[in-house]
Amino acid sequence: MNCAKIKNKILHLIFSALIFFIFSCSNNKYKSDIIPGWYINPKNNDNNFLYGIGSGYSNIEAKNNALLDASHRLSSIIFGKTNIINKENNYDISQELYQDITSETLSLTFNNYQITNSIKIGEIIYNEISINKNEFYQNCIKIITDLDQEIRNLDLITKQSNSITRLNNLAKIKNNITEIKKLSNIVKYDYDKIYYSKLANEYLAIKENIEFYIYSDITDFKQLITKFLNQQNFKIARNRSKKNKRNQIEVTIKTSNIYNYIYNNHIINYKIAITLSNNNNKLSNNIINVTGSSPISKNLAKRAAIYEFEQKLKGDYILKLLNIM
Repeated sequence: MNCAKIKNKILHLIFSALIFFIFSCSNNKYKSDIIPGWYINPKNNDNNFLYGIGSGYSNIEAKNNALLDASHRLSSIIFGKTNIINKENNYDISQELYQDITSETLSLTFNNYQITNSIKIGEIIYNEISINKNEFYQNCIKIITDLDQEIRNLDLITKQSNSITRLNNLAKIKNNITEIKKLSNIVKYDYDKIYYSKLANEYLAIKENIEFYIYSDITDFKQLITKFLNQQNFKIARNRSKKNKRNQIEVTIKTSNIYNYIYNNHIINYKIAITLSNNNNKLSNNIINVTGSSPISKNLAKRAAIYEFEQKLKGDYILKLLNIM
């Protein structure tokens, strides 16, 4: 009796598994039947168009995923061409280079795409996009030439400027050069490497030679400004310079405060005015407000305010505060 029950149970399990297998196969067949062929077997890029496919729960998500697919395909094309060139010149191709190329293409904006196929199946939207290659490449070249012209204009108008202004504009120029190099990898544009290298070297030279002289009516604030400028590899001068006037930037920190004792709490508010000047010419002026409180003492409230000031200076904020970026 027990053997018969076991046998029946085994047969039942086998039958259930068989039904599940048949259902799974038919379900997969059903899915492959309703998902369009242009999505299952996407078009390859050709001489005229780049293609991409994507899906999502909204039109925007499906479109963005299709554009992402087009970006990945473009990076593969560029990497393939670069790989061939490098092999011809006996250069080693690296994963890092592939990641750089992928990063470059992912940051692109395809303005001339068209949605060539779209269908909604259940909750999912499937999209196919096409991008006219010639229009895309011409747009990249226009961006490069516009960026190059901006570089030359910035270079011309700030040649005789103070160090901070020149440094800021060279930083913008550096960003433009980075963008040009990225786009040039895609469209193989021959940019002025010697000129760009000269500007990049000038940026490094100015940053190396620039120095800050800091005056503050509260030593703690001066020490914090000094600390964060040192972290950015800037020099700090002990005295005002008589010779290095163009490269020395004076940072003047003046503070005022309001103290209150409210509900058994010491509260102090600092207004910190930070002025930058070069050769007696004011470059910028910024105000920072910080507050500290303590139930124990006024001194601890002051320490809390100084700590808040320190937190504000972290990261790139010191550069923005001093108008360096």
